[in-house]
Amino acid sequence: MSSCPRPDIRRSIIVRVARTMMLAGLLAGVAACSTTGRPFDTSEMHRIIPGETTLEQASAILKADPEIVYRQLDGSATARWSSKNTLLTDAMYFRRELSLRFDTEGRYERIVDRINVIGDTGTVPPPVIPRTDAVDQAMPQAVHRGFPYGPAQYADDSPVVVLPVR
Repeated sequence: MSSCPRPDIRRSIIVRVARTMMLAGLLAGVAACSTTGRPFDTSEMHRIIPGETTLEQASAILKADPEIVYRQLDGSATARWSSKNTLLTDAMYFRRELSLRFDTEGRYERIVDRINVIGDTGTVPPPVIPRTDAVDQAMPQAVHRGFPYGPAQYADDSPVVVLPVR
């Protein structure tokens, strides 16, 4: 008689060992998760307005301080928000980065770089410039009290000229 276990018991042992190894691998994979940087929220990024928003305001809008701020000699700066989540040590990862440029007065200028960031910053509406072309200057500045012309002025059937008003 041999000391070897029966085939069905051998198979049961192999299945148990395989399950244990898979569970250990799964737990090792979960334990191998890591996060670097600071998570930030870009859902309100449209509130960052060029020439108006400061670095502190941008940090509040993004709900996180920048990971690093590169300051220049002239007083301008580039702020970088970065976040990286990994699973199974670089086998699967999700990386997000956003770099914003601020001028010498500390106001937002433009997006320098973005990786996996959806959305855009707000815009400043263009200034309203009053038109002063030749047509505007030739038009009357006011219309007299009887406009549109009353029936007394049509009595002689003379032509009436009405200028367009912008």
